[in-house]
Amino acid sequence: MFDGNTGDRMLSAIGSLDYVCPSGWTQYNSNCYKFAVATSSWSSCQSTCAGLNAMMLCVVDADTNAWMWSMTGGASTWIGLSDIGHAGTYTWVPGCPSTYTNWEVGEPNNLGVQDYAILRSGLSGKWDNQGNVVISCACQYNLVNPCPSGWTYYNNNCYKFATAPSSWPSCQSTCAGLNAMMLCVTDADTNSWIWTRGTETWVGLSDIGHFGNYTWVPGCNSNYTNWDQGEPNQLGLEHYAYLRSGHNGKWNNIDVGYTALCVCQFDNAPSSTPTTVPTTAPSTAPTTAPSSAVPTVFPTANPSTVTPSTVPSSSPTKAPSSGPTVTPSVSSTAAPSSGPTAAPSSGPTAVPSFGPTVAPSSGPTAAPSTGPTVAQSSGPTALPSSGPTAAPSAGSTVAPSFRSALIEVNE
Repeated sequence: MFDGNTGDRMLSAIGSLDYVCPSGWTQYNSNCYKFAVATSSWSSCQSTCAGLNAMMLCVVDADTNAWMWSMTGGASTWIGLSDIGHAGTYTWVPGCPSTYTNWEVGEPNNLGVQDYAILRSGLSGKWDNQGNVVISCACQYNLVNPCPSGWTYYNNNCYKFATAPSSWPSCQSTCAGLNAMMLCVTDADTNSWIWTRGTETWVGLSDIGHFGNYTWVPGCNSNYTNWDQGEPNQLGLEHYAYLRSGHNGKWNNIDVGYTALCVCQFDNAPSSTPTTVPTTAPSTAPTTAPSSAVPTVFPTANPSTVTPSTVPSSSPTKAPSSGPTVTPSVSSTAAPSSGPTAAPSSGPTAVPSFGPTVAPSSGPTAAPSTGPTVAQSSGPTALPSSGPTAAPSAGSTVAPSFRSALIEVNE
């Protein structure tokens, strides 16, 4: 992805510069260029290039200027230089590190509102300044290898070419071990690029498990084929597709015992690498801190201290402690109620102590009956009634005492 501050694809070159520009772009030195992208004004050209993750032409030296002029076909073409916002001081678009200029004699003359630089037709690569007219637009980006060391970049994919031939199944295993897949040919340009290597090469296409129905290896989203005439012919056990020597990149099918060059690939190298670089830093380090300290402290403090505790601990406590205390205090007060009994025993005691006292006082009366007995015993009863009176008084004492009284009366 183009970065306006550096002018490159935000990727680090690893290993040798063994890579090429995507289809439709032209490579010069370490840059990819697309000419005649559109016919537009300078400002529209800048937007068009940004939409391609690129920038307007950045001319860094005389050789680059001469090459660019040759690529324009002599048509006036915008370059990324203007004095917009700072009249008379021309600066390059963001991402262009150039200090080079190649103005025509007397330019820039700033006649009228001429704020934009062009490679002008008929001036052999010399520059003029123009207003925001409509001319040819060209774009570029700095090509930096997005693939790991030992891999080759082509058209948004990374490729690894084996150094020795192998069978189709062995090639598939080798690629899987590299977290890649076998060669996935999606179009004629890719097929031609592979074929420029000039070696018979396996492609990730076979009819194993579904005889006569050739399908691509998992991960390959292609419906492109380039079979040679009469192929696949299914002679014998020919289940595996390859780019055939001497047939200009046409494909043949062959058996499992054949060996050819193994090519592995993984997709979207440029689009995945730029995303990974910015994302890795924030998603690794920041996650550690928030998930241990920050999130745990703040969320917990709020719900568990402030809201839940206040309500349940004040309201529920009042209800249970007022009701239960009244009822149990009635029966258990007898033993433990040294403090609480004072209040309840003044009322409840009146009823129970009035009734129970009547019954127990019939038994203890034996002791207090000392008084009434004295009056009836008169004198003698005191002594005889403690022992002897009990037995004799049952029968004989009554009769003799009565007769004696009669005799006394009669006399």
